Amino acid sequence: MTHEQIRELVLRWFRERRNAPVGLMLPDGWCGGRPGDCVCELTWIEARPDWLFIELGGYLLLVFQQLRMARSTESELVLEDFKQLVLDARQFGDLTQDIAVYRTGSARFTSEEFNPDWEPMFDEGEPDWFKHWPGRT
Repeated sequence: MTHEQIRELVLRWFRERRNAPVGLMLPDGWCGGRPGDCVCELTWIEARPDWLFIELGGYLLLVFQQLRMARSTESELVLEDFKQLVLDARQFGDLTQDIAVYRTGSARFTSEEFNPDWEPMFDEGEPDWFKHWPGRT
């Protein structure tokens, strides 16, 4: 698939969700730490020959390099088989910036209702992936 074809698929999938909550699962776990912690709204998308840029809510930017595969169902949109994925996340209320780089895995958007009986994967504190971001100890 070309980045332009993937862009059209992403646009169509988000439009079909209308205002339904959309979660994001990254290669190392749920964005925000738990399902429902990060509800995504597509605010901008741009396709270039080697890059696909996706902005979510004005505070998350996903930058895919050489993204080759996208597939969707009613409840899920999966972007996978990329050379590199960079997540640029800005914290609410300030200009703090966190960046994560992935070379394998997938970015998975889901519009399913989150399970209220969900149990956290971590006993306490921050999830492991959060500790590896620059500026975290």
